[in-house]
Amino acid sequence: MNFRAHWTATTSEAALMRRNGGGAIVNNSSIGSRRANPELPACGATKRALNSITETAAVTRAREGVRVDGITPGGTATAMFDAWETATPGVVARVSASTPLGRMAEPREIADAAAWLLSDRASMVTGAILPVDGGLGA
Repeated sequence: MNFRAHWTATTSEAALMRRNGGGAIVNNSSIGSRRANPELPACGATKRALNSITETAAVTRAREGVRVDGITPGGTATAMFDAWETATPGVVARVSASTPLGRMAEPREIADAAAWLLSDRASMVTGAILPVDGGLGA
């Protein structure tokens, strides 16, 4: 799903944007695409494929006026992490402690990075895979 859904969406979005004069797409990947995660190996592999799709789409669509970028969030305080904490007590503390900034991201912080990439202020950015992970990928 991480691979096919993004490929289909990116292709469809780019076609629509091309007809309307251009635009920007941001794919949401994961820090798991940048480093090994023994707990979620298949997720990491599909997210690495998503990063490749993003970079390829950026090169393919650039002359059509469509920018394509990605973000790789680290641990983010969401319902998914709440459920993971219930199933695996201590995971939130472990992720927070392993993050150089010492905490998980708030959803707003991930959205702000995506909003910047979608904005005209990022008009010369395409093909970027932006870590939004509190330093985990460094």
